[in-house]
Amino acid sequence: MEKELVTIITPCHNSVEYLDRYWKSITSQTFGMEWMQIIIVDDASDDDGYTVAKLRAFETQFPEQVAVIELSENVRQGGARNVALEYARGKYIQFVDSDDELVPEAIATLYALAEEYQTDLIHYNSTYLGQDAMAVIRNRADRVQLLSSGYFSCGHSMKFYRRDLILRTGSRFAVGKVYEEPLFTYPFLFTANRILFLKENYYKATVREASTMSSTAKLHIMDHPRVQLELLEFLLDRGYLEEYSEEIEEYFIWSFFYEIMTNILAMGTDCVSPEDLLWLKRTCLELFPNWESNQYIKNYDDKRMAILNLLKG
Repeated sequence: MEKELVTIITPCHNSVEYLDRYWKSITSQTFGMEWMQIIIVDDASDDDGYTVAKLRAFETQFPEQVAVIELSENVRQGGARNVALEYARGKYIQFVDSDDELVPEAIATLYALAEEYQTDLIHYNSTYLGQDAMAVIRNRADRVQLLSSGYFSCGHSMKFYRRDLILRTGSRFAVGKVYEEPLFTYPFLFTANRILFLKENYYKATVREASTMSSTAKLHIMDHPRVQLELLEFLLDRGYLEEYSEEIEEYFIWSFFYEIMTNILAMGTDCVSPEDLLWLKRTCLELFPNWESNQYIKNYDDKRMAILNLLKG
């Protein structure tokens, strides 16, 4: 049995003020540091070496368990996580951002459940379900039900992954973009055969005023649809669209157009150019000209359809 049962992956950029709290949550895991591999990637911090110095101190405390990787070029969180995945040895993977925390029993509980139920993936803090549930995918009908259920969120952190699933799927995070997660997480819906959905949350996320998902949301708003387009290309390359055409079409129309238009209307249309808006519409119609006949979209309520009707005319 490999000693490193769980690999924790953390990207860092100018995170020194949050790292002590993060580190306490890692070293306080009841699972035990000796059974974990911690990979922390410094994504070209430019704070006069303070973040890197803190990380090197962590590495000194547990030299056999902790590896710090310094990048000379900023590739954003997605690119940093991709680098760490190349060095991961654990049977399972947990991502933890540098300003976030895990509750003390997180890894021990998730590992025990993953072993008991032989999961490919545990999706915890599952807010779309009334109770815990085990999804077992035996055939195409089961996968269609999963794809169309709406239970799966594309966030990366509140999931406990079997590393073999990541290797089999071959997905990676989008590089150099905000909203990098769907390119990594969504493909697992086509390869995972056992997903445990849990209501319980083991992850404590921090929302910072200067975080990438708040203060820079307007600046990077078009990263959202660009990542979805990368994802569609990934799915096309692997032939998934042939077998799950309506499910993928509905997901793409929703994520590429509906979500982005909802955000634009909430933030103000000054966050995008007229050319951006034209590109969104034209791309949707070129890829899925018959979107209105999709069985799932036909069941949308009037509020949702009011947004999608912007594709017409």
